[in-house]
Amino acid sequence: MAHNLESIEAWRSLSPLSIAETQQLQPHSALMPVDNRRLSIEGYCGMGQLCSEEERQQLVDLFTKLHQMKLPMVFAFVYDLLWEKLFTVGLSIAASIEDELVALPAFWAWYVDPQKGAAGWPPHRDRGNQALDSNGKVLCYNSWFALTDATPDNGCMYVLPKDLDEHYGISQTADCELQSIRALTTTAGQGWVWDQ
Repeated sequence: MAHNLESIEAWRSLSPLSIAETQQLQPHSALMPVDNRRLSIEGYCGMGQLCSEEERQQLVDLFTKLHQMKLPMVFAFVYDLLWEKLFTVGLSIAASIEDELVALPAFWAWYVDPQKGAAGWPPHRDRGNQALDSNGKVLCYNSWFALTDATPDNGCMYVLPKDLDEHYGISQTADCELQSIRALTTTAGQGWVWDQ
């Protein structure tokens, strides 16, 4: 594909995934199970398989092509599938917490290249205490799903359960006893959700 990024046909030739020009997207699958008890106490939970093997492979192929073209992975959001997954995850969390959710304009896609020794990011908080209202109610949730198996060796997510986090809701600091951290080993296609 020549880098004619303004041509919808060029994007359609890059991947068999659909691109909606005008239609309103709907959830692509049934609502996902969310363990609300774990989410409210520990601040995170697994969501099971978020995509079929066919969808997963199409996304892997797409990200590989974008990487080879040296384009930012966020260009994958040209295609409907990631928006449909985002919509399904949002509705699933909203149903679990029995509240409405609005997607923040803070979504991304990453290509973690194991050939270059890439393995993720250092400990951080995305929004910290800004993610809670004055009564401590969670205002922001984050979701993530892996397109390939994610392990401690190649860059899985790590979380500090909020019930073990002495700085939760107070500051951006993420100091803790190392044994409190959980490695979220993830099978390809599986997702997680956590509060900020």
